[in-house]
Amino acid sequence: MNAADQVTFARTPVADGDVIDVGAMRLRALATPGHTFTHLSYALADSAQADGGGTVTAVFTGGSLLYGSTGRTDLLGARHKAELARAQHGSARRLARELPDDASVCPTHGFGSFCAATQAGGTSSTIGNEKRVNPALTMAEAEFVETMPGRA
Repeated sequence: MNAADQVTFARTPVADGDVIDVGAMRLRALATPGHTFTHLSYALADSAQADGGGTVTAVFTGGSLLYGSTGRTDLLGARHKAELARAQHGSARRLARELPDDASVCPTHGFGSFCAATQAGGTSSTIGNEKRVNPALTMAEAEFVETMPGRA
């Protein structure tokens, strides 16, 4: 859970850039605000390589980057919608910039979920595919912010 989240229970705090090794897997936390202010995604790589780095093969995007969409930015209230939409646009572009095109995108939801900004569908996607079809990656920031749906 993000170290910036104020919670009343024990947890392992994680921040942008932190690396978590699990067996032969390495997860790197990436701050991807937009769906919430403290949203994190996790890039998955093989840590068994000699340099300990590994090529990113997938990214667990949570409610940030969905298949052909993003998570809604109005769940914390209408007053935060535009700020979070700008952050969501930047977060999607960060993922597209920092991760390889063939990395699988693994969202936690979408597919008609209440949390999807627009209709999300499909059974799989990659960063490269999202670069071609995702509004957060095909629209300028101002247009993306303006077209984000919201429920006040």
